[in-house]
Amino acid sequence: MSSDDEVEEHEIMPGVYVTHYGKNKNKASAESAAQAVPTSVLLDENVDLSQFSDEFIATETRRLQQQIDDMRARAADDSAALVTLRRRVSASSATSVSGSVHSVVPEMPGFTPVQAVEQLQHDLAARENDLRRLEESQAMLRAALEAEPEDEVIKEALAENEPVLIKKRAEIAALRRELDAKRAALAHA
Repeated sequence: MSSDDEVEEHEIMPGVYVTHYGKNKNKASAESAAQAVPTSVLLDENVDLSQFSDEFIATETRRLQQQIDDMRARAADDSAALVTLRRRVSASSATSVSGSVHSVVPEMPGFTPVQAVEQLQHDLAARENDLRRLEESQAMLRAALEAEPEDEVIKEALAENEPVLIKKRAEIAALRRELDAKRAALAHA
């Protein structure tokens, strides 16, 4: 073992040590330090970067730049997928039922007509169940208000629930119309 092959250990920051061996010690030091130092430490404005070698800083800069480039590539891929999805949605909505039904009933690509009817029936049952529970809650609030007519919290809760009830009833009515239309189309097919 030559003198160049001696083990050297350096503390690059409190509690973080880098060990390197022999002739390639600068490269080994930069690579092991890049793995040992958390990025959050390097991004901290209060960290004294003079304790790091130029090679380490260059290695870390390349690593972070690669991460940024990878994220940009993923974001570009996601943006392209989003544009494609928006085109598909706009193309399918051109053939959808117009009016408020579209906001309540999404298009069902990939569903057979029978599956679409079954899915609408399921959605309708779930929404009717939600409405039933909200109406029960509203009835209990009215009973509580009769017992305590001056309670402002109960009055506010009743007032807040009314627009929700109206909206849910309208959605259910639109869903029923859509379900009836799909059932009629199935009967004529």
